[in-house]
Amino acid sequence: MEQLPEHSETIPFGSLTNNSLLGGLGPGWCMTIRPQGYVQSRLCQTARSLAINSVQYSAELVLTVTVNMILDGRSSTITVEHEVLLASVIITGQTPNYYAAD
Repeated sequence: MEQLPEHSETIPFGSLTNNSLLGGLGPGWCMTIRPQGYVQSRLCQTARSLAINSVQYSAELVLTVTVNMILDGRSSTITVEHEVLLASVIITGQTPNYYAAD
């Protein structure tokens, strides 16, 4: 993230007023975006029974990013989480001779 360049945008004040007549007009408000941050990850594994002799196993990578925004002296923090499926497999076994449930 440190290698990403700063990015500057200019937003006209007419667009900030949410008025359709002034949209895109007026002097601009300069905003500089400087990406900084980090990503946390964890591995999540699940196994669930599908039938008497089959189990579904899944492995997911859960990525969590915390984004801090500072605009005009006010700050806001948001946490975004995204799950990436790494593997999902159905494992089947032999059919049992008998089955007992609780």
